[in-house]
Amino acid sequence: MSIPRTTFAQDKSGFFLMSTLYDNVLRFDNVEMLHEHFVTSLLMDNGVFRGITAIDLRTGEFKVILSKAGIIATGGNGRVYKFTTMAWSSTGDGYSLAYRAGLPLADMEFPQFHPTALVPNGILITEGARGEGGYLINKEGERFMKRYAPSRMELAPRDIVSRSIITECMEVGDSWMKSQGYATYY
Repeated sequence: MSIPRTTFAQDKSGFFLMSTLYDNVLRFDNVEMLHEHFVTSLLMDNGVFRGITAIDLRTGEFKVILSKAGIIATGGNGRVYKFTTMAWSSTGDGYSLAYRAGLPLADMEFPQFHPTALVPNGILITEGARGEGGYLINKEGERFMKRYAPSRMELAPRDIVSRSIITECMEVGDSWMKSQGYATYY
């Protein structure tokens, strides 16, 4: 980041953010947490949120839960992709709930990918490796980030690093395809 982050705890920032939010919610008597519930629909009345329907995964009981307000915080939809490092629960159900309820979805073209993971096992190479001086190199041994983000190099934002890696991979593929007499189209 080129500006200070709200929090930083090595590669465990997400864990500490989640723990802090959870601990703070416990302070409020008027917040009821329903653990191990799977939301099946949003209840809407003329475009106004009224509650949810859910299944209690422990008992199998179907519930209607009325509420004056709701927040969809279901995580991403990384599991729609063949390869992802996202949790198995990142299935996009929150997007589906909102879409079926007629709520607008915004910025769907902006998924975030972790740029350095091992395929096919999904092991992440922490961004800290680049932060501590690790280089990204192409098949020629060249630090290719100098072409894409010369001032930030390997410390560029994830989207730039991801696009740069894909561009390098496509160039290798194009070179091989051309050497074999194939045309490439994108």
